[in-house]
Amino acid sequence: MFSVSKYDGVIPAETFFGKRVASADLSTYKLLPDQAWVYSTIHIDEGSIARNNLHVDGVVSPMYTVMNWTSSLDDPRYVEQLLRSREMLAVYADNSQGSINRRRSLAWKSFSQIEVELPPLPEQRRIVDLIAAVDDEIDAADNEARYTARLLDTVLDVATSSDARSIGSVATISSGASWVKADVRPSEDAGSPVLTIANTRPGGIVSGAPAYVTGLSPKVGRLTASSVVAIRTNGNRDRIGNVYRVPDDYLGAAVSAFQFIVEPLIPEDSSYLYWMMRRPGFQSQVTRAASGSTGLGNIAAGKLRNLRVPWPEDITQRASSVEVYEDLDSACAAARAHAEALRTLRSNLLTVLLSGKHKIPSNYDLFLNFDEEAAA
Repeated sequence: MFSVSKYDGVIPAETFFGKRVASADLSTYKLLPDQAWVYSTIHIDEGSIARNNLHVDGVVSPMYTVMNWTSSLDDPRYVEQLLRSREMLAVYADNSQGSINRRRSLAWKSFSQIEVELPPLPEQRRIVDLIAAVDDEIDAADNEARYTARLLDTVLDVATSSDARSIGSVATISSGASWVKADVRPSEDAGSPVLTIANTRPGGIVSGAPAYVTGLSPKVGRLTASSVVAIRTNGNRDRIGNVYRVPDDYLGAAVSAFQFIVEPLIPEDSSYLYWMMRRPGFQSQVTRAASGSTGLGNIAAGKLRNLRVPWPEDITQRASSVEVYEDLDSACAAARAHAEALRTLRSNLLTVLLSGKHKIPSNYDLFLNFDEEAAA
């Protein structure tokens, strides 16, 4: 069974939803042959339209509209780029019917009457080839980021020391503050800054602006440049124990009761502590130590204090390890940034080429393999 993703086109439904969602009886489902086209009647304006490029037949939910390609005058790969473009998404939205957002639908009768301008076939092929070249570069950058991240995790997990130490022996752990909705204020003029659970995103990313809360006790812990923030409570057990560095905007802020402030006894050990707590192996220990089988899971401060990490006695050895981790992390971040820049380039380039405002010179055809084009 297939679904249509606005990002990835036609994909297996279990990949999209993370589980089987189809009923046992598929008699009402629609056949989606290899290279056939399909769109989601109620989500087409978000990009849920694509060609089945998986090279295998499948079925889709009755909510989808299935189409077959009949033209011999155009390149289906070009038309797929066109129909998934930002400009066409706006056209779908304008032609959809219904009053409820995200439930407005575009029936086949209305879709089939939409008119588009198509350049000559040679120009279509040039555009497809150029965009494919950019896609290859994006894939290469994504792969570099993914492999570097895996290498970093591996290097972290093979870290060893003859002297493992408990977290509680190298840092203090303090719980965050609790408040009610009425205590939240719109600006720093009326409250104390707080880093909330909503600011701590998966992947070690802190985003958004601080919240501001009134009535916090003066005894509540505050973040310093050496603090490490750890998630204490979460509905996703894999996120319990996830750690975060403190951005400059949050220095002096408190944290919520869903988080801990882990403060190294030696401030210079902050980075080493962060990396040791970020190790996949350590994260697995936290997951196993967390309590709660349903709903919110929780790691008790005492259990976190007792968990052990490699801790060489020589502070210079710890600093040297940090340099390796930071270099790998920087390489991963650079690859991700490069991939994101290429995606922006692709989007802007495709918009210009689809608009017809820029033509690719005919001598570009020297780079094309027409045997491959015919096979497509």
